[in-house]
Amino acid sequence: MNNQPATFDRLSAFLGQPVRFQDFLLYSPQLNEIAEIGEMQYYVHYLLSTFDKEKILLDLFGMDEQAFSTLSSADDYEVLTESPRIASLLSEGISFFTKQEVRYQPSQRSFYIGDSLFISCNNYTAFAQLIKQLNGAPELQEKRPAAFKNEKAKQLFQKLRKMRKAASEKNEALELKDISSILCSSEGNGIHIHNVGCLTVYQIYEQFERMSLKHKRDTILPVWANGYLKEGESLPDIMSKTNL
Repeated sequence: MNNQPATFDRLSAFLGQPVRFQDFLLYSPQLNEIAEIGEMQYYVHYLLSTFDKEKILLDLFGMDEQAFSTLSSADDYEVLTESPRIASLLSEGISFFTKQEVRYQPSQRSFYIGDSLFISCNNYTAFAQLIKQLNGAPELQEKRPAAFKNEKAKQLFQKLRKMRKAASEKNEALELKDISSILCSSEGNGIHIHNVGCLTVYQIYEQFERMSLKHKRDTILPVWANGYLKEGESLPDIMSKTNL
């Protein structure tokens, strides 16, 4: 096993079916399943399953930036599994997406399902990539540099990070509830308040992306028909591949 990208079965995810990782199945949770545990707990499970030490230690556990800087060059998996507490939480988060009990074996520095090896330092990034795709994030999140070349580079990175965080807070993205509500109010897709809970997170984001593209095209169409599009602009192609 290695950390080469795992194959993501877009068709299975689109149909609400699990995708395969090694000899096991990973599930995109349904909206009803998220509501049962609470949206915040879902995001905690998701964040832990990405093995992103920066987001886990800084955003989830509130570690001091200066303390974290000493770990910037260390491998994410090694740092996170060093702590028994975090390893236990990782197991719980991963279990939510496998629908099976996942246990961490400290002596092997690996996660197991039953007696079978599931995740180790050799394949954790491939696992994390599938988890992100199943939850509506097609690309791996941008990570900080493994090591800063100098103090100036470190300060610049920290400044950019604070600016991105401030911009994110100022322009808050649509929440899962809002996206689901928009899909329910859109005509012709068969999605309504009585069945939207059966959709997986992947299906919700995928359908929202497709609907957004169609909405943009329908909005621009009258402008295009009257010849008012700017030079170089064209109608969005709704017969195109989605990002998810």
